[in-house]
Amino acid sequence: MMELLTKRTPPVGVIFFRTYNASHRCEHADAETVLMTWDDEYFLGDGRCDKCLREEYDKRRVAKP
Repeated sequence: MMELLTKRTPPVGVIFFRTYNASHRCEHADAETVLMTWDDEYFLGDGRCDKCLREEYDKRRVAKP
């Protein structure tokens, strides 16, 4: 997903977007940051940026036994 976000190529079921609305973006993002969320026609979830994805990836990699 990190690579797809960098390439701006969303997979099926995910949308990439930018928003001026700070309440719908992560703490790392500003209005120009490309974010990702699940593609749900009834709800636009809070966006996550490439830094969020990297932090989660690193956290899970370290947590593995």
